[in-house]
Amino acid sequence: MSQPRTKVLLFTAQHVISCDLDTQGQRVLESLNDPGSAFIPVYDAAILSSKGCASNTSLSTAIVSKHNLAFVLLPGDSHEAPEKRRYAYVAKQVFASCQIVLGHEIEGTMHVKGNPDAMNFIARESGDFFPVTDATVSTGEGTIHSVQVALVNKSFMSLLSIQDKKADAVSVAAELLRSLE
Repeated sequence: MSQPRTKVLLFTAQHVISCDLDTQGQRVLESLNDPGSAFIPVYDAAILSSKGCASNTSLSTAIVSKHNLAFVLLPGDSHEAPEKRRYAYVAKQVFASCQIVLGHEIEGTMHVKGNPDAMNFIARESGDFFPVTDATVSTGEGTIHSVQVALVNKSFMSLLSIQDKKADAVSVAAELLRSLE
């Protein structure tokens, strides 16, 4: 029996690709961090420019370079591999976070094993991609996406803040970012 495909939005420097992924029972994060392949197959892909303009390009199948993905949004509200979740639990602490990725601001929650030190997290805990849950993604044009999970490619990240939720660091960082515009 084949696994159901997962609907995602893939963000590159110039385009957004709305498509389905067949992760073969893996979580999307595991597929993105898998060193065995630099590409992921996509299905039923629609290509948009980074400005949100739809092109007439619609593809039944294609491959995408994982290294050129800035971040991936999982718009659904169900876990994409529930059978994996049951056996993959690792105790983590919950922190507020803010990232800037190719002009997009991503605010949400990060689950971190150790302390909320951004350098330690990037150097020791994260793979090439790391998850931000309950994420709000905004652009300079005002486009906002609220999703259950955003998967961020640390190579495209220009800012990372991980703070205690009590400090409400996301609101402070967002206000600082808005004041600089």
